Amino acid sequence: MTTALKPKKTMWKKAPVGPCMVVRRLIDRRNAAALDPFCWLAVCYCSADFDRSDILAPSAVPGRDRLNYLVTGPSEEPELLDELTSQAGISRWINTIGGLKRHTPAKTVYILNAELWLHADSSTEKPQNLQTESENVPLVAEYYGANVRVLCGQFEGKTGPFKPSCGECLMLDVTLSPGASFGCPVPPENNTLVYVFGGRAHFGEGEELFFGKDSFLHMSGGTVTAYTLQTGARFWLLSAPPKTGKSLEF
Repeated sequence: MTTALKPKKTMWKKAPVGPCMVVRRLIDRRNAAALDPFCWLAVCYCSADFDRSDILAPSAVPGRDRLNYLVTGPSEEPELLDELTSQAGISRWINTIGGLKRHTPAKTVYILNAELWLHADSSTEKPQNLQTESENVPLVAEYYGANVRVLCGQFEGKTGPFKPSCGECLMLDVTLSPGASFGCPVPPENNTLVYVFGGRAHFGEGEELFFGKDSFLHMSGGTVTAYTLQTGARFWLLSAPPKTGKSLEF
């Protein structure tokens, strides 16, 4: 029986840049050695001025597999209204989640642009360079209240379009609805990372392990577990075995 992964939160600096409201460099020279084979990860929260055509497709870099991933989602938090508030009397759904529904659907917009680099095997003649959007990624729907998009590796029979040379790599874009749960086994020797870019979710074991938007977690253990209460969440799960002896120059 595997144990739930224990998260360790990492902090970083932020700065506004161009059409991005906030750019965060999560992996670079500071921590790349500890997060091998991941050697670069930067995320941009898109502003209203963001234009997909402004983002250049990743170019080939010797010794690096590169992924540019654009996430779409609702432009605002859903407005939840009780089904019976317009009727006279006290609602039978008071203080419960089951009777809540979205009043008006939110517009879907670009919300996050992420660039990830991984160390490629020296035997790889042509490292993979992929640029894609979340709507084009294989989806596992309604998995215990979760929507899981598979970017890399395999999950519930779905395989992703990104195929780096890092061996047993797994990359998932997970959206949890309120009251949902999620579990995914990963090899304990892997470097496993979670980046939360929407909502708030509980990870690992312990009553206080709730993490909200902008949380970057380095997990240790054998199984990624997450659940939500009244608020949903969306996060990126990355897991890959380290490549010892690789150069960190880039």
